[in-house]
Amino acid sequence: MKNSINNEEIYEKLKNIFSERFEIDLDSMPKENLEKHLLSSDIGLAPRNLIYIYLDIEKNFGISIPDEDVATGSLSSVSKIIEMVKRQLYKTEKAAV
Repeated sequence: MKNSINNEEIYEKLKNIFSERFEIDLDSMPKENLEKHLLSSDIGLAPRNLIYIYLDIEKNFGISIPDEDVATGSLSSVSKIIEMVKRQLYKTEKAAV
């Protein structure tokens, strides 16, 4: 089994997604904004932007995001996205064994 990706590696890929797609520099934000809702005024994304995030995550991480993760808010903040990606990568790795 390959080595599991860690939170920092996931964050780096997400940082690139946010930078390239929305011109948002996650490193320049206060760390507490990673916990805030992506649609909040602190982050400033529009609801349609969540679709782009969904597609970019699936493409960049090679995972499928289950409907239940979308329904339970796993795409609502950067920190929740990190946990969801980590969980899906683990499931993918486990299934590949």
